[in-house]
Amino acid sequence: MQNIQEFTQSRERINWRDLFIITSFHVLLIPAFFYFSWTNLAIMLVGNWIVGSFGVDKNGEVFGVLDVDSDELDDFSEIDAEGLKEIVKIIEHLIN
Repeated sequence: MQNIQEFTQSRERINWRDLFIITSFHVLLIPAFFYFSWTNLAIMLVGNWIVGSFGVDKNGEVFGVLDVDSDELDDFSEIDAEGLKEIVKIIEHLIN
């Protein structure tokens, strides 16, 4: 016995809200080309690694990530990090 499923292409209208948001992000990123520096790149990479470290675990798999940003370098202390880890534990407890 074969399981055959046919897919038909839907002719939905353009989602203008999503198109506007995505286009806005891309247009607003144009100035980034003029403000590039190796320091900013390094800060972005370190920040990305730190933010990725606060993964939300659901039944042994990463369910989400707590993303916390600041416009200042070293704006968060160890106390902030511990508090964020506690928030992640609360979220994990609620979703498990």
